[in-house]
Amino acid sequence: MSFENKVFLAGAKYGYFADPQYTNRVEVYDGTSNSWTSLSLSNKREVGGAGAAGDYVFFAGGTGRDDISGPVYIYRTVDIFNSVTGSRIVNQLSKARGTISVGAAGTQILFAGGWYWDITYTILETDRVDIYDVSTSTWSTATLSEKRQNMAVATVGDLVIFAGGLNSNIGLVKNVDIYNTTSKT
Repeated sequence: MSFENKVFLAGAKYGYFADPQYTNRVEVYDGTSNSWTSLSLSNKREVGGAGAAGDYVFFAGGTGRDDISGPVYIYRTVDIFNSVTGSRIVNQLSKARGTISVGAAGTQILFAGGWYWDITYTILETDRVDIYDVSTSTWSTATLSEKRQNMAVATVGDLVIFAGGLNSNIGLVKNVDIYNTTSKT
């Protein structure tokens, strides 16, 4: 995640495919001072989606595990870093998921769609959109027109546009959802 003069590289999955390991490291490169610092996510995980709004960088959801031989979890955790101080607060999405499409405009950042698994580890897509307003530190939710993951994201003025994506039950999705951050519609 690149933000102003800094690059944030957060979380990862590494090792063998059948027995992956995860890290909670966040490496921050400051282009102005040409220096590196390290921060930590609250969970060892491969981040589900990342974005920036205001002075904050967000790392949301994803999969991971803290124990080398423990189960793999899907998280609803959102680590929010102040890009100036490096301080972190931890919050929660309304639903745990991975492959989240993220877009920001104005004072709002949106975490849209993605996948989760049910009790039998069947992958299912979601239409959930979690919206965080950095000016009020409040969360709200909305829904996409179709459950999906892997959407393209663009912003134009106060609009956040989510296009296309994949729903494993029906295939490629052609829908385009446009959220207006000013009118909150």
